[in-house]
Formats: sequence, structure tokens, C-alpha cells
Amino acid sequence: MNESKSNFKVVEYMHNTYSHNLSDVSLIYAAQKSKQGLPYPPLDLMQYGEVKARHIASGRKDFKRIIDSIKKSGIDLNEINKIFELGCANCRILRHFEIFISKNKYREAWGSDINSNTINWAIENLSPPFNLFVNTTQPHIPMVDEYFDLIYAYSVFTHIGDLFTTWLLELKRILNRSKYLYISIHDENSIRFGYEHPQRKIGVFTNKYRNLMDQLLDGKVDFLSVNRENVIQVYVRREYICNRLSQWFDILQVEEYTMGNHQTALLLKKK
Repeated sequence: MNESKSNFKVVEYMHNTYSHNLSDVSLIYAAQKSKQGLPYPPLDLMQYGEVKARHIASGRKDFKRIIDSIKKSGIDLNEINKIFELGCANCRILRHFEIFISKNKYREAWGSDINSNTINWAIENLSPPFNLFVNTTQPHIPMVDEYFDLIYAYSVFTHIGDLFTTWLLELKRILNRSKYLYISIHDENSIRFGYEHPQRKIGVFTNKYRNLMDQLLDGKVDFLSVNRENVIQVYVRREYICNRLSQWFDILQVEEYTMGNHQTALLLKKK
């Protein structure tokens, strides 16, 4: 393990993924109200086919993980005014920033997704208070340089098989100086979790491609992209990705067992 590995802290915590439908058809649904007062998606646009209560609870849980990670790193939330979520889908997590942005007129919350069905529903029903748009597979976000104070991408880099680093650099471009990026990845812990839970979706993939997974665990490969004919699944060696990221970011925290109890989250600060 090289020296950079000792510079960050490891914290333990005990979708349907992207459609490539980029149609420009606006989807309008009857706006049902959640307890927060915000509309919530119809069942066919729920990220995991979940009921409303689970949708709200799971989004709140992941939102709290992000906020807790920021606080544990000693970051003052008052530093953060402009937030962006890459891969926001139907705003399962982003909706929980509503109260945060409402406390300060200078705060903004933005989100984008490649799935035009879910993001168009969100545009129709959750904008305002959120600023939302469709992105494509190409690593480009139509914002000026150094605009955001916090960018997060939860269960996104777990599915970017090509242009992985280019997407990281694009997020770095739109991130303000000395501000924060929070991403989740599949790493060695994720593979071991899959081996131990073969009935879970991640278990299906890790066991199907076990020979390749074992090579990553043995340190023979650093980056795996499998299931490319359908929904790409991406796995990286933690030491490898942390060393790459350390060129552009300080690594503030590594949080194990997030998102589904098998993804590892990284909190980064732009250099």
C-alpha cells in the first residue's frame, strides 16, 4: 500500500439503473403529495419499484449518510450553497435537500439523469424547487466552471464502464475550488459482499464473473467492467482509484457499506 493510502480515514457503516432512452417527450403525471409536501413518483417510475414509504425512507437514509460524512470531516454546512446530483433519477435523494436550500435564498440544488422518463417526471413535478435536466452518456454538464460547492453521484460510477476518469474530470471542472465531491464505487468489499450474498443482485454478478473478480481481489487487475451487453457493472481496486483521485482531490473519508450495504463511498476535496 503506498503512502497516499494513509492520508484518509475509513469509516464503517453497518437502481433500476440508467435507461438510454433520450426521447424529448414530456411526461406529465398527476402530482401526488408526500408527507414533505413534494410530489412523489408513480409506482412505474419508482427507482426500485418500491412503495412510497420505502422511497421516502431510503432517500432520507442516503441523504443522511452524505450529510453525516460531511459533518464527520469537520466541514461547515454553511460552506455549501450550490449542490448538484449526477444521476438523480426521480430525486429520491435530492428531494431531501429541500429544507436545506429553503433556509437560504442563495442556495441552489441541481440534478440530472440519463433516464429521460424519470427526470422528465421530476422536471414536471419537482422544479421548482430543484433545477433539473437530462444528461447524456458523454461526459459533459452544461454549467460554467467552478459552480458547485457539493457534487454527489450515488451508484453512478458503479455503472460507467467507459469514460470513467473523464466523467470525474468533468465533475472536477464544475466543482468550486476546495469544495466537495461524494461518490460511491464497487470495490473489493463489494465483491466479497456479493460472494457472501449470492441472492442479491450484486451477488449474481460477482459470482457470474467470479474468475475476473478473483483477479481484482488478487491485485492482478485494477478495473473491471462486466455485463456490458445490458446494465454495465464496474468494479475498481480501492488503492488504485484512491491513487488516481489523489492527483486532483484530497481524500477526506472512505465509508464502507453504504448504498445497499455493499458500495464504498468516497468524500473528496478538490485541490
